[in-house]
Amino acid sequence: MATKTAAKDSKTTDEAQNNEANEGMATVEFKGDTYTVPSALDLPWEILEAIRANNESAILAGVLGDDQLAQWREHRPTIREGLDFLEKLLNAIGFDDLGN
Repeated sequence: MATKTAAKDSKTTDEAQNNEANEGMATVEFKGDTYTVPSALDLPWEILEAIRANNESAILAGVLGDDQLAQWREHRPTIREGLDFLEKLLNAIGFDDLGN
């Protein structure tokens, strides 16, 4: 007999869901700069692999791309700031947890 499990609360924003559905772009700000990224479904497959491997650096590099990653690194973020930014970035594009 199958057992029921409670639905997981999602942090995915309405904006992220709309962007994903409409192949739109999401924006996230960090220290006064705005970063523009595609919805989760429009990212390269390697991003999914990096997410499943929990490789934060590869996720960030893949989602931002070379130019935006260089711009972000100019701020010399702390690990805490980087992880917070990555969480905001993933929420904005529709990856609110590793199971999404």
